[in-house]
This record gives sequence, structure tokens and C-alpha cells, in this order.
Amino acid sequence: MGDFDEGDALFELAAEQGHELAMFNLGVQCEASGQWAEAIEWYRASAEKGVVKAAVNLGRLLVCDEGNVDDDGFKRVPYQSTSEEKIEGGRWLKVAADAKDPTALFNLAIKCKKEEKILDMVEYLEKASEGGHVAASYNYAKSLIRGEAGEGKKEDLDRAADLLNFCADEGDPKATRDARKLMKSMRVEEKERANVEMERREREEREAGEVERLRLEGLRIQEAQKEMEKGLAAQKKQEEGDEDEDEAEEKSGSGWGDAGPSTRGKPTNDAVMRVKAAVAKRKAEKERIAREGGC
Repeated sequence: MGDFDEGDALFELAAEQGHELAMFNLGVQCEASGQWAEAIEWYRASAEKGVVKAAVNLGRLLVCDEGNVDDDGFKRVPYQSTSEEKIEGGRWLKVAADAKDPTALFNLAIKCKKEEKILDMVEYLEKASEGGHVAASYNYAKSLIRGEAGEGKKEDLDRAADLLNFCADEGDPKATRDARKLMKSMRVEEKERANVEMERREREEREAGEVERLRLEGLRIQEAQKEMEKGLAAQKKQEEGDEDEDEAEEKSGSGWGDAGPSTRGKPTNDAVMRVKAAVAKRKAEKERIAREGGC
């Protein structure tokens, strides 16, 4: 079925006898030697017998022919699948994805990206990253940073940083660089958030202080108004008393004696003085508030 050494003849013999793992291994050997049609045939035969990895490789070859993806990242594959084969490949990837195979999930994410199904792509990337797939973890971290995944919160960036650090530990040099850039950006954003929060608190304190000042000013004005009203009431009472005295004098005929000058209507008591002081104080307060741009 291919140009193999004699040691590989046992694989081919077992595969021809229907051994599913032998079929899978023979497919791997055919793919490695560039025999794409033969690899697809053996992968298909193995996948039909329930070998998940065979389903993954079959789907990968048929779906991702323009940018074949495996655990090592992106690879170009010269095999060009037909539209029917692409549909078949998608079905096999979903079979493997249902078995929670990270590579299948990642390849489905790539398929969704090519079809511009970003939400589906993000979902597959997240599931693949949960399975420890390095390339999926890197791409999911980038999706979190771009805002395609998550809610744009600090927790999402923290998760992206963790994923990038995981990829860096697995030897991905891009992840090391991006993790460093992300941490620097997060420190800048954290500082900016702290400054904004400080400015907000200072503004609220100033506004609260202004509200309290206006409240106290209002209370003082109210007190002045009450004092004025008391003074006016006392003055009115004094005037009414003087009028009663004059009327009594007129009736008794004693209004022509040496009683001295009348003080009726004159603000000579303390209440009237307080009224004048309160009115003057209120006027001064209003002028001051007007100068300060107050209410």
C-alpha cells in the first residue's frame, strides 16, 4: 500500500486484516511520506472502527488542507480536498470533539475561523485549552486579549496571562513575548484605574463638602428668617399696643395733657434690632453666594 521497509510490512498486513490501530499507524506512515490519498483511506478505515485519533487526523487532512493544524501548530498540506470531503472531514472532527479530543476541538476552531464563526471558534478554543492543547491555549489567550472571548474584565486578562505562561513553559517563544507585553500593559492599566479611582473619590468628597456647606448656609438663612419673623411679630404687637393706648387716651380726654411725645410705631425694642441684624446678615449671605457662583 506504500513504499515501506520490510519492518513496516507487519503494519500493512495487520491493517489489511482489519486491525484498527494498525490501520491508524499505517495512515500516519503514509501521511509522513506524503501519500495523502493512502493516508486518508487508512484513517477513514480506522475511524470507522472507533479510533478517535484516526478521526482527528482524517478530519484535519480533509478540512484544514490549506493550513493543516496538529499539536505542533500550523503546517501546509499539499492535499486539496473536495467540498464533499470537507463536509466529511467536519463530521469526523465533531465525532472526535464529542470524545473531548483537544486536537479535534482545535481544528474545529480553525474551521470556524475560516468560516468567520468567531463565537464558535472561541468556544472550541476554550474547550481545547482546557484539555491542555498548547496552540489552542495560545489562541484562546489572544482571543481574551482582543475581547473576542470573556467580558473584557481584569479577570479575563489574568486568565490570558496564565494561559500564555503555560504556553511559555511548554516552549512557545511567542507566548513568552506576549506574556511579557500583556503583564506590562496590565500594570499600566492598573495604574490608570487607580488614578481614575482616586480622582473619583476626591471629586465625590469635594461634592459632598459643597453639599454640606450649602446645607449649613440654608440652615443659617432659615434661622435668620425665623428671627426676622419673630421681630416683625413683636413690632406688630407693639404697634397694636400703642394704638390701643392712643385710643384709650382719646376716649378719656387725657390725650391733650403733658404726657410727652408718643413712641407709637418706633422700633425701640430688642426684637426689632434682631430683625434688622438678621435681614442684614441674609443680604450679606446672598451677595457672597452670588459672588461665589452659588445657588
